[in-house]
Parts: sequence; structure tokens; C-alpha cells
Amino acid sequence: GKGEVPVGVHNTMNPLPRELSKHTFGNQNLLAPLPVPDLAATCRRYLESLKPVATDAEMRDAKTAVEELLAPNGVGQKLQQMLRERSRNKFIHGMNWLEEWWLKYAYLMWSVPIPITSNYYISMDEKFYPRGGSQTLQAAKLTASYLKWRDQLIKEEIAPESMGNGAAPLDMHQYGMIFTTTRIPGENGDSLRRSAGSNHILVISNKELYTLVVHPEGEQPLTIRELEHQLNAIHKHSLGNRSKYGIGILTSEERPTWARARSILLENQENAQCLQRIEDALFVVILDPSTPSDNDHKAWSLLAGDAHNRWFDKVFSVIVFADGSAGFNGEHSPLDASSTGKMNDWVVIDSHRAHVDGTPIRPSLQPPMPLHFVVPNEVSKIMAEADLHWKKFSSDLDMRLLQRQDGGMNVKWMKSVKLSADPLIQMVLQYAYFKLTGRGCPTYETGQTRMFIHGRTETVRSYSATSVAFVDAMRSEKTNEEKIAILKQAISAHKKYMAAACTGNGCDRHLMGLRIMAMENDIEMPTLFKQEIYTKSSKFQLSTSNVTFALNPPAYGGFGPLTHDGYGICYQPRLDTICFSISSYKSCPETDSEKMAQSIVDAMDEIMALFTPSAKY
Repeated sequence: GKGEVPVGVHNTMNPLPRELSKHTFGNQNLLAPLPVPDLAATCRRYLESLKPVATDAEMRDAKTAVEELLAPNGVGQKLQQMLRERSRNKFIHGMNWLEEWWLKYAYLMWSVPIPITSNYYISMDEKFYPRGGSQTLQAAKLTASYLKWRDQLIKEEIAPESMGNGAAPLDMHQYGMIFTTTRIPGENGDSLRRSAGSNHILVISNKELYTLVVHPEGEQPLTIRELEHQLNAIHKHSLGNRSKYGIGILTSEERPTWARARSILLENQENAQCLQRIEDALFVVILDPSTPSDNDHKAWSLLAGDAHNRWFDKVFSVIVFADGSAGFNGEHSPLDASSTGKMNDWVVIDSHRAHVDGTPIRPSLQPPMPLHFVVPNEVSKIMAEADLHWKKFSSDLDMRLLQRQDGGMNVKWMKSVKLSADPLIQMVLQYAYFKLTGRGCPTYETGQTRMFIHGRTETVRSYSATSVAFVDAMRSEKTNEEKIAILKQAISAHKKYMAAACTGNGCDRHLMGLRIMAMENDIEMPTLFKQEIYTKSSKFQLSTSNVTFALNPPAYGGFGPLTHDGYGICYQPRLDTICFSISSYKSCPETDSEKMAQSIVDAMDEIMALFTPSAKY
């Protein structure tokens, strides 16, 4: 998520130099620890966020629970002190107090399947990867560019990110997790594994798995022509596969089930070697035999698709369809889309410009290695069940892409009326949801905390008293000028929340830390966390994120809903349009992605109509 945040937060033990390092990881020692917010401030923010959600009785009870948490020498003060001590100890080791807990409790401890519920997708714009191109050539170009970007990363030539016109550095730790990282299933929680010294990728074609050496030891990496040659060989070989199931279907299952199957597979030495090669791979390239019918289907195929031709546990997979169109599926636990999104923007443009020269193919190239699994009957049964589960789950996903080309709301128009894109779009979504359902709902927006060491995200609660006031105003007989004034108040309040969240002063991560601290230390759980309103206010039926890195980007992305009765909405404000990726579940009678898309269009048009030539704003 993007917001207008204060700059200049840094490690005061290492004052900011006049000029920041240009090396990728050169500014890490300047980053401050993630703050442990003031407890009273967190409680105030939490209570404020409850106003549109809680009944009068729930609000009274929540205030009583807050008073209990803030009592002098009470459990809240004890947990707060323990959290501060944890923060000091973690920072000594270059970490923050939240990161291990966030990885464990937000990702690795969940037993549900990771595709759709956790993984995300990026779709490469068809002006760069149009339909009708050669599948293996497109895959070769993309692979070459990912390898080129990785080489720059190893040399620390990727420009470090910063904010405030370069005044304040951002944490680059996630960039170090982009290659080789694999999520390993466990019966009682997953783990992450990274490999050093890998020089091969995993290629999946027609349910078959292959490893392909892309950088022979002591030699130059494979050229685009050589990569295309090897991918053609893989594709040709895979056409002989008549298997009903691909081993990758296991990665779509519930994590404990996949963990049990993996344990059985590991009993065979050949299987163990195959799994090791998969987990050591730099990334995955998928030659998908399908051709998406349109952009909605393409988004579905990238986020879900045929799990027999996927390995959802790998940190990222490049997916190239039979018609040459392309995209990306990412495993979310080790990093956020702010890192891989920037990489993808670079890769798409670089690969599009790539020239295939006539250099001869080296005769010494290692042929691709097929990975042959010995599948016991017990695992075959799990694969058959996984196939049924996946067909039901993936077919339930309702994906819609909204990208108007008719001169509707866009960044150019926003600038003309002096409104900030992100908070305005949040108000659009609030109004669109109300128009569709007749009510509001708890809403999550991603705020990034990367101005702190190993910072990731914080929740911005977009459903607020001021957003409700705006929606109410739009439904009233107020004048356009009055509605605009209330809109601007809602935008201003949202900006302030985003600024607080991005500077480590949101309420959700702090409350999460206090709750985990009590749980892990067998301390009686404070009443606040036992109340239904705490759970209800965190059931985000609108899960939203802004992934914009340029005003004319070469890719867009999205994710699944956080709740069965909710929507996952990723948006990208562009100079000439706004791109929305909208997901929901067909089996929920209360949601409909196509109707939500239309409601968003209607909401944008109604808001734009306020700004008439005679309106004073």
C-alpha cells in the first residue's frame, strides 16, 4: 500500500549521511527498530476504529476492557514492558520484535491451502507479452531477464528504495528472499528453506517436472537462444506424459495433508533427491498448455489454474501460456508484493527489449533433467483427493478485471481536482460496497513499515467514522460542495491513519504482539482479546491493497479474499485509468465480483460528477 507518510525515521545511533548508499543493502544499518507504540495511543486508535462496527453495548464493553488493559501495574503494562524488552533484544541482532511472530502466526501456522488464500498473482501486460507469441521464446526471454536481475542483486546493483525524495531509506531485506526460497509443509506448521549456490530452475510442462541448469559452473549463463532450445526439448519430452495427476497437485492441498504425503515420498531416496532439486531451484518456469479466454480467465489461471502444472510452495513461478501471454504466482510468506512487483516491472520491460542473437548453442550444455517420482499407493490416493478438492476450490474463485478505457476516473483527473489517489480510491470502495450491499464492513488496506529494520506491513482500517459520513453524504440531499467537503475530510483522516501505520503506530500489529506475548508466556489473556467485537472488527470483508510503482506500469496483480463472504481488491491507479483486480467466492450468495466491478464504476462516476465546473472545491 502507498500513502503520504512522514520521512526521516531512522536509527539515531547511525545518523543519516548526506548521501545514501547506492548499494542494494547499503543502508540497512541506518534503519531504526520497528516501534512498540504507546499503549494508550493504540487503545485510542482501536476504539476509534470500532465506531462504525460496534453496537452501543459493545462499545461500552470495549471501553471497559481498554481501561482494564491500561490499569497501572496491570497485565497490559506488564505485556507492554515485555514487548519493549523483546524489541531491544531483537534489534541487537538486526531484527524487529514482530517479524518472527508475523511469519509464524500470519502465514506458517495456517493449515489451509496456500493458493488463493495466501499466494498472489501478477499479470504481465499484453502490450509487452501479447497473445500469439512463441511460448518457449517468451519463457526464455523472461528467464534470461530474471537471471540478469538476480545477477545485479548479487552485485548489489539494484538501487535501494527510499522515500521522501531519497531522504529516508527503506528496508531491502525481502529482496534477499526472492530466489530459492521454498515453503516446506509441516503437520504442525510450515517452515521456510533457502538454498545457497543454486544454478538451476524448475520447469513444469504437461504435469512433468524438470530441472534446468541455467548458469553452468565457470561459464556464462544460458543465452535466450539456449534457454529456448532447452525449453523446446522439455516441452517436446513432456508431450509424451499420459499421467492423470502431476505431483504439483499436492502443493494445493491443506498443509498437514501435503506434509504427510511429503514424509511418505521422502522414504524413497529417489524421491528425496527430486524434492531436494525442487527446493534448491532458483525459481519455477511453467509452460502452461492452456490458453486463457480473456483477462478474467487469465487472472484466474495465474492465481489458481491447473494445480497439476504448479508448485505453489516456491517463492515465485513464471507462468507462460500456450498463446505466449504470461504472468507470475508468488508465495507470500517470506515477502510482500512491493519487492517482487518492482522486480517484475523491470523484467517485463527488459525481456520485451531483449534481442536474440545468432550465437551458436553450446554443445556442452547439460540436458534438462526429468524428475521421476516413485509414488506409493497412499500418496496416489492423496493426489486423487487433492484433485477433487482443488477442482471444487479453484472453480469457486470468481475473478474480474476492471480497467476502464472510456475516460473515467484516473490519476490525471485526480490531479486536476487536487485529490490523492490512494485515499480517494478507498472512499470509492467504501461507497461501492455500500451501494451493493446496503451496509459497510471492516476493511483492510496494506500500509508498509519498510522504513524500519525488516519492516513489512501494518493494517490501515479504512472503514471509519469519516468514511461512513462520506457514504451517508453521497446518499443525502446535500449540495455537491458539501459532499466534496465531507469527502476531503474522509481523505484527510485516511491519510493520517496511513501515516501512523507506516511509521509503526497502527493498532493491529501492536495488539497482535500483546496477545501473542500473553499466549506464549501463559499470562492470563486480557479481556479485550476475548471480546467478540475484537474478532468482528478484524474480520475484513474488504481486503484491499494498492500496488503502484509507476504511472504506466507493465503489469498488474491481485489476490484472493480474506473471508468467504468478502472481496479481495487490488488496485493500481494509472495516468489514464485505474486497474482493479476483484476476487470473491461464487459459493457465497452475498458476493459477486462482476456486480462489485459495476458498483465501483458507478461509485467513481458519481464522485466525479460532484466536481462540476461551477462547484467550488
